[in-house]
Amino acid sequence: MKIVTGKSKKFGTVIARSGAGKTLLCHLLIKAQNKACIVVDTFEQFESEYTMSFEELVEAFNNNDFKESFYKYKKTIVLRMGNGSLDSFFKLLMNSTRFNELLVFVDEIDLNLQSARVNNDDGFYEFLNRGRHKNFDLLTTCRNTANIPKPLIAQTDYFYFSDLIEKGALDFVENTLKGMNVTEELQKLETYEFLIVDVNNKGLTKLKPKLEWLDLF
Repeated sequence: MKIVTGKSKKFGTVIARSGAGKTLLCHLLIKAQNKACIVVDTFEQFESEYTMSFEELVEAFNNNDFKESFYKYKKTIVLRMGNGSLDSFFKLLMNSTRFNELLVFVDEIDLNLQSARVNNDDGFYEFLNRGRHKNFDLLTTCRNTANIPKPLIAQTDYFYFSDLIEKGALDFVENTLKGMNVTEELQKLETYEFLIVDVNNKGLTKLKPKLEWLDLF
């Protein structure tokens, strides 16, 4: 296996245009992490035996048998927020003792949260700053670099880039990851290939999700 998922308790951000293969990559990363997982499914692109609303999630974790089974067998819950908010979801994760040591995946987070809307009182801000203490991992996807919450950028351990050609997106990469020659490597990527940037160790790795996915089965 050549999949690079990083160390435990890591935060990863996938940035690519629509059609670049973000969804397949995230399926791959979720499987490779091998942890209990909650998927916040913005566009209903994920399926699971356990697909529920925010209210149903709260009710399910009040059932000790369900909670124990969820963690023991590393199940995946697909969460369709409906009338719920991401703020309520992240506050639930941080304030309830029933949630810990799991992977949280938020699809298209730039459409749910924007830089100006994330402040010190926001549940997502608290999650970014204290979630590691509860052994949470975080994986997010986004299309528009201008709308990525700045606290998320600051806390990201791994970036996954593909198909970034707009000047604004390339400027974002250059300004966020100065001195790592990331934009130069992005120009060498093949179709559906991702560049993984290890922020802490300043490492660059290329990944083709379709090939790695075939290797799993």
